[in-house]
Amino acid sequence: MSNKTLWRPYTPMGSPPDLLSIVDTQGPYLTLADGKHLLDAVGSWWTCIHGYRPAPIIEAMHTQLDTVPHVMLGGCHHPVTYSLVNALAEIAPADLNKVFLCDSGSISVEVAMKMAIQHFANQGQSQRRRFVSFYNGYHGDTFGAMSVCDPEEGMHQLFAGVFPEQFIQSLPTTPESLSALEACLERHHQEIAGMIVEPLLQGAGGMQLYSPAVLTTLRALCDRYGILLIADEIFTGFGRLGQWWACDIAKVSPDIMCVGKGLTAGVISLAATLCSEKVFAPFDSSDPNKALMHGPTYMGNPLACSAALANIDYMRRIDWQSQVSSLEQALHEMLLPAQKHPAVKSIRTKGAMGVIELNQAPPSWHSVQTFAISQGVWLRPFGNIIYTTPPYNLTPTQCDKITHIMIKSLDHL
Repeated sequence: MSNKTLWRPYTPMGSPPDLLSIVDTQGPYLTLADGKHLLDAVGSWWTCIHGYRPAPIIEAMHTQLDTVPHVMLGGCHHPVTYSLVNALAEIAPADLNKVFLCDSGSISVEVAMKMAIQHFANQGQSQRRRFVSFYNGYHGDTFGAMSVCDPEEGMHQLFAGVFPEQFIQSLPTTPESLSALEACLERHHQEIAGMIVEPLLQGAGGMQLYSPAVLTTLRALCDRYGILLIADEIFTGFGRLGQWWACDIAKVSPDIMCVGKGLTAGVISLAATLCSEKVFAPFDSSDPNKALMHGPTYMGNPLACSAALANIDYMRRIDWQSQVSSLEQALHEMLLPAQKHPAVKSIRTKGAMGVIELNQAPPSWHSVQTFAISQGVWLRPFGNIIYTTPPYNLTPTQCDKITHIMIKSLDHL
């Protein structure tokens, strides 16, 4: 296939770099067409939480393929879907007992936004249709999701003025930013349906960590002003920070929660939007005008649901919390020497995530990636960070290799 036949993500197509040809995967490794093995430091965009091809999930999918690989959820049902939504409700933060299945993280955010707007519209408050979100936040590439991303981050600047204008604020990490957020809510809360935030860790905005106390403050503000709190746990959920959900660390229960990525452990695309009984109540009606009018074609795909259900069952059987705790300690210790490099601004680690932040972004990351590949590691740095989001079961030797190459790559900027 021609290099220009495939339209690639986030890539200038006039001069696209060569693609790696992956012919096999196993554990944390990618196998190239030439037989070379690469240790994947980023887990295919943060999804492969147990490495590639985890046996319990693959086996469950093979079984599902032999019966019902797909059937529409409109007017039909299948047992694996019911089992999955019940399992999700059991592990979710308190009160999130309604589950809407969809096919990607961006769509789960779209559904969350539609839920929030219609929650109020079904109660005669149709003026509440705007959202509060935060700088450095990222929630997806579809139109609603783009509207609540950081408008200054650059990825979606071309579409400024096309999608709805939201209230983008700084996270309330200082008295000044808290006062500004409170002033915004005081003035506009009658227009606002929801506040969306990535709990504790803003991923694509630069792997920015913040205190659980900030999330507690956001919960309190939403309660004060009657706004729905939407937690985007697409990246942070399924154990990335050491507990099932980042919200659990802060002991906060959102009104709506978006999940994806680790839901199927990176084996197949699936996402979900969960909500509380309070959010669901205005939809609990025989009036067709109060139904949530959203239904992706592959919503509740049995094959994907079998993967997610097997993943939850597997995580309930293993001690993944200890894996993540050990990995966090190892990443911190092994990345600490990078702090001495003159190009480095800071390092930070939390759970199964480690970051080297540079003082400034290089003109290109090509030389860094080329060096890492030559050393048997797949890195995909962006902005001004080199990061790793490896599987939770990474061995100490594998962790040492990834962090060593991350540090050595600083000499190839």
